[in-house]
Amino acid sequence: MRHAGGSSSAAEQLREGRLDIAYLALPARRAAGLTLHPLWREPLVLAVAAGHRLAGSGPLRPADVAGEPFAELPPGWGTRMIGDRAFAAADVRRTITYEVNDTATVVEFVRHGLAVALLPASVVADLPEVTAVPLDAPDLGFEIAVAVPADRRVGAATAALLGTVRGGAPVGAGAAGSAPR
Repeated sequence: MRHAGGSSSAAEQLREGRLDIAYLALPARRAAGLTLHPLWREPLVLAVAAGHRLAGSGPLRPADVAGEPFAELPPGWGTRMIGDRAFAAADVRRTITYEVNDTATVVEFVRHGLAVALLPASVVADLPEVTAVPLDAPDLGFEIAVAVPADRRVGAATAALLGTVRGGAPVGAGAAGSAPR
């Protein structure tokens, strides 16, 4: 078991045979050579501090938040790839002021009013100091999948883990269940 440094890195390690199974948040078109088993899908929202001027706003467009300082995960991480695509599609450049490698730190930057962030709705749902603002942009769906290599058979331990994971979190559970953190 290892932390692979984001979905793109974990996918590459799966393809190279250095990992047998991984949780990924990859766009389907970037899953060549992998078999993805979707587990969870939910929207990304703009997370802002509760007292931020945008807290309580209706759906915003990427252009509405272009001047805000963003806290982000590194390139190759699921939420970063989704955000990068959404802002590029809107032809809007955003300022990534803080780049860190864990979601908890991103949330802290938001909570303290230092930045805004694109995060899965469930990550900020129960945080009183953080407000989720919907964004009106295409493809802001965040999907977690468990992935295995498509070109080789998985071992017994990997098959057992895959069966447990798929049985414990059926597709669509994110709509009513509690989210993985």
